[in-house]
Amino acid sequence: MWIFHWSKYVDKRMTLRSRLVFSPSVHRLRSQQGNPDADKAKRPPNLVNWNQPDYRTKAKGVQLHPTPHVLDWEEAGNGDRAVGGSFGDEAEPPVYRMNKGLSGFHETWMQDRKNYFLGRTDMRETLKDLYSNTLFQQVTDRLKEAYPAFDADRFMTLIHNEAWEQEEFKQRIRHITLALTDTLPASYREAVGILKQVAPHFRGVEYVFFPDYVEVNGMDDLETSMEALAVFTHSSTAEFAVRPFIIRDQDRMLAQMMAWAQSDDEHLRRLASEGCRPRLPWAPQLPALIKDPRPALPILEQLKEDSSLYVRKSVANHLNDISKDHPELVLEIAAKWYGRHPLTDWIVRHALRSLLRKGDIRALAIFGYEELEKLEGLEVRELRIKRSVITMGDDLEFAFQVVNETGYPMALRIDYEIDYMKASGKLAPKRYKCSDKIYAPGCWKVEKKQSFKPISTRRFYSGDHRLHIVVNGKRLASMDFVLEGAE
Repeated sequence: MWIFHWSKYVDKRMTLRSRLVFSPSVHRLRSQQGNPDADKAKRPPNLVNWNQPDYRTKAKGVQLHPTPHVLDWEEAGNGDRAVGGSFGDEAEPPVYRMNKGLSGFHETWMQDRKNYFLGRTDMRETLKDLYSNTLFQQVTDRLKEAYPAFDADRFMTLIHNEAWEQEEFKQRIRHITLALTDTLPASYREAVGILKQVAPHFRGVEYVFFPDYVEVNGMDDLETSMEALAVFTHSSTAEFAVRPFIIRDQDRMLAQMMAWAQSDDEHLRRLASEGCRPRLPWAPQLPALIKDPRPALPILEQLKEDSSLYVRKSVANHLNDISKDHPELVLEIAAKWYGRHPLTDWIVRHALRSLLRKGDIRALAIFGYEELEKLEGLEVRELRIKRSVITMGDDLEFAFQVVNETGYPMALRIDYEIDYMKASGKLAPKRYKCSDKIYAPGCWKVEKKQSFKPISTRRFYSGDHRLHIVVNGKRLASMDFVLEGAE
């Protein structure tokens, strides 16, 4: 997780080597590189005037556009439990944006986060290598343009010390931040001014060291730091760097994020929601908002009909975070929002994904799914597994029939659940989405497969496993199978 209080303890007199003791755990992300226009370095709009008694400015109207054309994905097989035991954004669809107004950087980032946590180790091995000599040459050249006294040789000496080769991606981010701290002016405002000139020339998550510099050095200058993060979030993302500021002064930061939520800039609107998610994956949690998320709800209300899918996804993920601690609150919001606007309907469906996977009857009812106990004439028949004994690395292939003899079309959410063998010898369930649509009267064949290839986020154990077919939250068919060749 991100260590959010380092700037309180890091003394500039300490050596780079000794400060690296505080390096965080690995945060593996990647993105496309690009060269956005330099004029984005101008002071961003919608910053709170901290001297103003009422921090919240009047909300702007949100101009609505047709939903962007995207290629979405079914949530089947959408990732395993992330390290630390909490679900992250594994259920986010990797969105491939077709319209010019959305950022190609974040589409790649979201896909790559999913790839990494699904155990694609080729990515895990190459992310830290994004920090090449070419990248550093480009960055130092820009730094010298903005700050002629910048000592590029000293910077590179601090980078390539004895610790560098052993560090992973996120550790390298903090390493670069600390090297910048040693080589930029001691005045925080002067140093940030230099970085604000440099950052717009780069784009990609490898440049998260720009907002990380603010996190490490800018905790005591809130206004300067917020202006900087509003610039840096275009080059990488400031969703991690804002969190220690929220922890220190939640009221002022939520006022700032409400101002961002009213911006014409989708990057700032997305930051307004994403930065204050209570359980943002791979970031420090926000305990006060986990306990009581209501102070952040006006921000989500402001964004609930946002024209940008990039922003709406953040709102949905934010509500999904809240649902893990306050399901009743999220169900209340969902019932109020659903059916009022198609853009909001998309948010609600994705916000309730965790509750839907659990078969929560109240969540299912919002979308018109009926309780099967009240129905006759709906069955799952002929569940068959292609091979009842599979070997590690194989796919579990199975098929079944959905039989609707009710005489009318039915909205069905069909999941499949696998009881995985654990080291203790007990079975632990994991549910995956299969389909979500209207089934007309008749008999419908469904075929699926689930991979048992080695991944970094799940340990497989040989032995008996069980497959269940779950319809509208109720198990209707089950079958056993055996996994061999695992631990």
